[in-house]
Amino acid sequence: MDEQNFVNFITKHLDEMISLFLTDKTTYQNDIISEEILQAFSFLFEGSVDNMHSVLPFNALLKHPIVQSKFNDGKIYVKHLVSFLKSYLEINPFGLNSCLRNGKRITPSYLGGSNDPRKIGKIVTNASYSPQEEFIIYMTQVVKQTMIECSNSFREAGLYIDKCLYSFIYILQPLRACNIKKCRKSLLFIGPTQRTVTVDSCVECCIVSVCRRVIIRNCSMCTFHLLTPSSPILLSGCDNIVFAPYNTSYSNIEEDSYTSGLAECLNLWNKPIVVTQNQSLINGSHWSLMPHTEFSLITVPIETSNSKIAVSATDLINRANELFGVLPSQYEQEINKKFKITEENLNLIQSANLNQDQRIMLQKFIDNNFKEALQLSGEQRQLEHLSIMSSTLVNQNQIPS
Repeated sequence: MDEQNFVNFITKHLDEMISLFLTDKTTYQNDIISEEILQAFSFLFEGSVDNMHSVLPFNALLKHPIVQSKFNDGKIYVKHLVSFLKSYLEINPFGLNSCLRNGKRITPSYLGGSNDPRKIGKIVTNASYSPQEEFIIYMTQVVKQTMIECSNSFREAGLYIDKCLYSFIYILQPLRACNIKKCRKSLLFIGPTQRTVTVDSCVECCIVSVCRRVIIRNCSMCTFHLLTPSSPILLSGCDNIVFAPYNTSYSNIEEDSYTSGLAECLNLWNKPIVVTQNQSLINGSHWSLMPHTEFSLITVPIETSNSKIAVSATDLINRANELFGVLPSQYEQEINKKFKITEENLNLIQSANLNQDQRIMLQKFIDNNFKEALQLSGEQRQLEHLSIMSSTLVNQNQIPS
């Protein structure tokens, strides 16, 4: 993990950080630190004087009598602050390193795929010992699996997804924040996220999310289906990024979106901002909007008993528009067009008066073409995973209604 490197960077550059808040940008060791600077540092630091039973913002921490006793006259000078931080600053005791050492392993709600224990991955959480605002879940090395998580164990977590390959992952719970790193050829459905979804060093992934903001760096050949009130931010190292409107739903998404403060928000999915010193990347050649002809809906494979089943394009579109605002017209027309073609083909088959042999031949033709399409799209693997998952649930008598 990068936590120790982050602490080392901070302690090395404390003088420069303090100078950012000074008018003349010059730091003198005998200058008194202003309350404004201490408040600004509270965005970076927090601490405790009672062995982490309570956690205080940095400016409140420095006013605590135990800490005040370390400063001679009660005033905090630059040299005192730098010395104090260098002496006591350490990595977050509830962070990733701590979670990996002391966290409790959890099992996802539904899992199907390879039975190889090395491919099931590892999911750990610090929920048993962390305060709610520091609650995280770390998921790594899920390989060739379909995973669906709808239990409250993920609710409002800070979720880290790392090194997941060839997998379909659905998180049907609201999150505090989400960090996705080094994933390959996977579908990642992320529940409504109160803060930021950060995607780093991913290749050929499809990310579907309702979130406050999304930050993308060092990614290539990735597609983002987004509902976000902030422009997506593209940092350096990105290539062949495709943006598209949010395209799915699940039974509790309205409630979860309200929980995350994201219901009825403006959607700026199609207005990314490129932040880089490389001027050649700013002209938009490394990202594009999905052509409406390629747009389709994603179906969450398992729903709870109170889910509302949509049976037509109109139902699906109306539901999405009701929750998240109007789908851009060209994308809505494309969904209607695809459903209309399906309905016309069904009506044509029903009115053709085929005999038994003809029906068998037609069914075989449709099956073969459907299987070929599934293999080309990669969906065949997910259907196989769902079949394994369904068999497991039948044996355990846990099929959801």
